[in-house]
Amino acid sequence: MPDEVRDDAKKEDKKQEEQKGYTIPEPDFITFIFTLSTHAQIGMGLIPNPISKKVEVDLNLAKYQIDVIGMLKEKTKGNLDENEGKFIESILHELRMVYVNVAKESKKSEQKEV
Repeated sequence: MPDEVRDDAKKEDKKQEEQKGYTIPEPDFITFIFTLSTHAQIGMGLIPNPISKKVEVDLNLAKYQIDVIGMLKEKTKGNLDENEGKFIESILHELRMVYVNVAKESKKSEQKEV
């Protein structure tokens, strides 16, 4: 896409955002990883599902999102700035630790139901 067309499209997007009363930030790596981590947290029941407004545990969804972040970490190795590298490392560690605890609790509650 030529630069002039891209610039015109950005101006039009800004104009529409101003009319709606909000602006959408430029995409960046940290925001993208944060979005994936939010989906993992929803799967672990830490955040209510934004559609149903209910806390739902879906460990398969959580594991998938964590694995996607892990895959992105490996695929972007050597291409991240210092902040991005620290962020993805930190978020992965945190999500994995919470996942282990949620999975243990889920297993305990399943055993009690039987």
